[in-house]
Amino acid sequence: MGFGAEAPRAPLPLELNRPTTSDGRKFRLMDDDRFGFMLQTEKDDHWIDLYSFDLGHVCPADIKYGNHYTSTHPDSFFVFARVAALPIENGVITLVNHTLKKTIAGEDDLQSLAEGQAYLDALKTHFGIELDASYEELRPLPEEAPAFVF
Repeated sequence: MGFGAEAPRAPLPLELNRPTTSDGRKFRLMDDDRFGFMLQTEKDDHWIDLYSFDLGHVCPADIKYGNHYTSTHPDSFFVFARVAALPIENGVITLVNHTLKKTIAGEDDLQSLAEGQAYLDALKTHFGIELDASYEELRPLPEEAPAFVF
């Protein structure tokens, strides 16, 4: 959870080299000499690395450092984009800046939203988020944000 649309939406068993299915998608954990455990998903008949982890101790300061980086560093996606994501039955709905994407049963439906009320309406309709600010009060998006394909 929290690692993008490809990540599983529910806990997976901590079993190595054994594919498991969640929401109709295959996942597996592999032992990785460099990174500990690597979570992979099957896509187009091959396995793709999603993220790695180990079972070592994590200090609270390390978590704070990671959160600080993702919310402040100029290279962090979350600094130059407005992002919302919600898993739904058989898919996911994402909103990145002014692009609304619904992926249901592997089929994508993209919609470009106008600035202003259309953006706020999408937040409310699809994510249940109702802001207590007008669109004009939101932090402006950078004029030259890095390209992002989702």
